[in-house]
Amino acid sequence: MKKSLLLAIGFILAVSVSAGNLSGYRIGLDPGHGGSDPGASGPTAPHEATLCLRVVNALNSKLQGDGCGTMLTRSSDTYVGLSTRASRFTSYDPYIALSVHLNAANGSAYGTETWYCTSSGNSYSLASSMHSRMVACMRDGALGCATAPTKGGGTFARGVKQTCWTVIYISSGIPATLTEGLFIDNSSEHSYLCSTSGFNAWMMGMLYGCYTHMNKCVNSNIPASPAGATTSLSVSPTSLSFGNVVKGRSL
Repeated sequence: MKKSLLLAIGFILAVSVSAGNLSGYRIGLDPGHGGSDPGASGPTAPHEATLCLRVVNALNSKLQGDGCGTMLTRSSDTYVGLSTRASRFTSYDPYIALSVHLNAANGSAYGTETWYCTSSGNSYSLASSMHSRMVACMRDGALGCATAPTKGGGTFARGVKQTCWTVIYISSGIPATLTEGLFIDNSSEHSYLCSTSGFNAWMMGMLYGCYTHMNKCVNSNIPASPAGATTSLSVSPTSLSFGNVVKGRSL
C-alpha cells in the first residue's frame, strides 16, 4: 500500500496527541446516503442515512480515542456521490475502507450481511472479520454486546457476498467492505437499532471487526479486541460524541 509523504506527515501530527493500539494507522468511514438521498425508510424516523451517520460518528470517536487516524466521506446530512466517496477512500489510502448501510426488503426479512468487491488483496478477509464480529454482537449478544434482536437463528447471518458496489470498487491495495447492519424496514430490528443497547451492539460489532482485521492482516501486535469495549462503552442513537470534524476529515 503506497503512502504519500504528505499524508504521513499530516497523520503523525494528527495522532501525536493520542497514542493507542491503532496509533499510526488510518481507517476510512463512509456513512451511507445523506442529504437528498435518505436511503431506506424505517417504520418511523430515524431512517437509514441518519442512523448510519450516527453510528459512524460513534465508531469514529472510539477509533480516534484508540489513536487511529480517520476520514469520513461525509460528516453531516449532506449528499455525496458514490464515485466521490470511492475517490475519497482512494485518496486517503486507508488500511480499512468501511461503508456503513442498513438493509430493506419486505418488512419481514432480517439479519446482517457484508459485501466485498475485489478478490485480490484483503477485502474478503476484512468482510469476513466484520461479518463474524457483527453477528457475534447483534445475534449472539457476545463480546459484551447487547441481547440479540428478536429473530435469531442461523439465517440471521446472511453471509459474506461479492459484488462491486461503486463505493467499494476501489484499488485492490485498499481492503474495502460494505456492511448491511440490519433491516431498517423490519420493525423489530428498527426498534433494536434505535435502542441504546442495540445501537451499541451495531457499533461494537464493526469496532471489533476493525480490530480483528488489523490483527490478522496488518500487524499481529495489534490486539484482536479493543480495550474497554464492554457494555460499559455506552453511546445512544440520539446522544453522541462527534469529535472534531473539519471538511469531512476527522482530526
